[in-house]
Amino acid sequence: CDEEGFMGGYWKLILAVLLALYGTYKAYKSQGQTPTPAKLMALSLLSFLQCLAYFRERLPVKWPVQLIDPWDSVLAFFRLNTLLDRLVYQHDCFWGSDFLVKLGFDMLMPLIPFVNFAIVGAAYFAVHRKCLHGPYVLNVIGAVYLGLFVSIS
Repeated sequence: CDEEGFMGGYWKLILAVLLALYGTYKAYKSQGQTPTPAKLMALSLLSFLQCLAYFRERLPVKWPVQLIDPWDSVLAFFRLNTLLDRLVYQHDCFWGSDFLVKLGFDMLMPLIPFVNFAIVGAAYFAVHRKCLHGPYVLNVIGAVYLGLFVSIS
């Protein structure tokens, strides 16, 4: 956990928070817009690749070598765990490894979209002097939870 270098590893935590806030803002700004067919196809392809990566890891099937070798790195790119592994963010280093800390961390994790919107909403209000549009916020939060529960099951 003792990392040398730029800010001793805190830059990973800051980067993760900034990416989450940027993703929240981009998801909010995309609400109310009709997606183009190209965007719908790209999102469908992304979902397909995520499902393929999930089944590739979980199913004890002899996959063809032609599918495994070239696609392993491509499929790994579309998984969230790959991004987290690349960041090598270990929350134990920041919060500790106590059971109650882990339990609290796991219990508070579903509240992150609300915290993100509180921060994004405050920044949006400071810049534009108006509040976020409530239905758009609810759509984004619903999409996050829908994606979360679909990816878990």
